[in-house]
Amino acid sequence: MPPLQPKSREDLISSALESLYSIERLSDSEKIEGIRVALVNLLESERQELATDRTKPVA
Repeated sequence: MPPLQPKSREDLISSALESLYSIERLSDSEKIEGIRVALVNLLESERQELATDRTKPVA
């Protein structure tokens, strides 16, 4: 499996929203997993962004 390309914050938010909007036609476990993955990706991106901001020198 090839490594995943980093997604922008907007892409991650879109993915989370798509998961929420698409839950009507999925089983409960698929709904939960889709939402969980989208939110984990979004939060991980936010965590990395904050870590990057902390390492930037203050001008």
